[in-house]
Amino acid sequence: MTYIPIINQMFTTKLSDKLTKDLITLLEEDDKHNVVIETGEEPNVKNFKAHHYILEMRSPYFHQALSSRCVKQDDGIYRFKKTEYFTRNV
Repeated sequence: MTYIPIINQMFTTKLSDKLTKDLITLLEEDDKHNVVIETGEEPNVKNFKAHHYILEMRSPYFHQALSSRCVKQDDGIYRFKKTEYFTRNV
């Protein structure tokens, strides 16, 4: 029975390593995003590409914001425009 925690720890470590590599690949592949965050005001507008589920799961702010009416969805892409907060705090 003492082998089970060691096996579980090895499995968890391998799973964690694989998951981390998969997430890095997902973030590096430019065409896999489904959120565009537009910040700033003309002529200083900047767009950031992101992933809905990652933002929603990792941030209470985005969890609420992405489920509200302030986000438009166009062809499966969430378009999030936020000028005040980002321009003051970036």
